[in-house]
Amino acid sequence: MGNILWIASYPKSGNTWVRAFIHNYLANSNSHINTIHQQSIDEVKAFRYQKYLAAEQHTTDLDLETLCSIRPFVHNDIAAAANGTVFVKSHNFQGQYKNHPLHNWSVSSGAIYMVRNPLDVAISMSNYFGYSIDEAIDYMSDDMAGTPNEPENVPQVITSWSLNAVSYTHLTL
Repeated sequence: MGNILWIASYPKSGNTWVRAFIHNYLANSNSHINTIHQQSIDEVKAFRYQKYLAAEQHTTDLDLETLCSIRPFVHNDIAAAANGTVFVKSHNFQGQYKNHPLHNWSVSSGAIYMVRNPLDVAISMSNYFGYSIDEAIDYMSDDMAGTPNEPENVPQVITSWSLNAVSYTHLTL
């Protein structure tokens, strides 16, 4: 069993608030929510992938499949650097992209998944991203939804709100 505990959710579902609560509770501190990125680990940060690339290569030079093939190594690094349980943010659905797992369960102990009413997610997404309500709903219903490959962050494979939620909440025996 590993030491990564995933804090997972569909975007705009309360992930940042939960991570802030956990951090403040465990550290007995009162950190501001806008500084949570300083105390929390986000596995999509491009710098975490850089050591697996050629010298002059950047994560933005790679396609999604190649980046997903590197993810398990990044998760190994996060787990190896942690002293005890480490909380790691994820908006990726629980599954694979082209046979590459989006979460490395060999170094993970489990996941906390936040489910927020999709009606509230649509409003929050609309406000945060400047989408119309219809655009937010279209994004949330897109089975291929994800985030772009940017200099700071590698892409996430989010899927639709429904598929994302089911991927974490459906029990298989």
